[in-house]
Amino acid sequence: MNNLFQLRSQNDLVFKTLDAQTRDTIRSMMNYFGQYELSRYELESIRKELLDKTSKTKKIEIKDVKAYCDTYLKKKNLSQYSLKNFFLVSYVPMILFFFVLVVLLIHLGSTWLNGTGDWFNVNISFGYPIFMIVQYLSIVFLLYLERRYSLEDKSKKNIASFANIFIVLTVIQFITDNEFLSSSMFSMNLFILIGLTLVLLAWTVYNEYQTK
Repeated sequence: MNNLFQLRSQNDLVFKTLDAQTRDTIRSMMNYFGQYELSRYELESIRKELLDKTSKTKKIEIKDVKAYCDTYLKKKNLSQYSLKNFFLVSYVPMILFFFVLVVLLIHLGSTWLNGTGDWFNVNISFGYPIFMIVQYLSIVFLLYLERRYSLEDKSKKNIASFANIFIVLTVIQFITDNEFLSSSMFSMNLFILIGLTLVLLAWTVYNEYQTK
């Protein structure tokens, strides 16, 4: 049995051979399926089924895409808006890796630009946990919109997306301007941070090789 990484790689090779309209249709269908109680591997398996339907004509010949998706899900007896998928539980290692990597890169970049020479002590500000939470909720909300309106009128999604981005930028500006939130909460040794980054990277890669 192929693992998630292998299955997604094989799907991507076929996906790239399709025309833009067919790719958009399959992408929208997969976003719609993403609302339901399906693992990342199960979603890739569904994508493979859809890609197999394009083997002859290179097009997805489904007249009513939403009806097809709803019928498929009904057969699976799945409930909409899985909390696990809504809060991106399967992506937690990847999200944490991203946040820790940002801390590492900001530290290295600022130390190099400022010429302070304090490479081995990484300062974590009081505002960074707030930034992490807001950014995480922002990602959750944007993906919810993408999934919710993937087969419908996307004007509502676009308006909400712009509002979401505005809120995130406002929070970042507030943290930057606030003396307390921009001050150091604690310091971490650079090598501990690098070790934590590598652990989260290994966890992320491990998840990519799951087969269920």
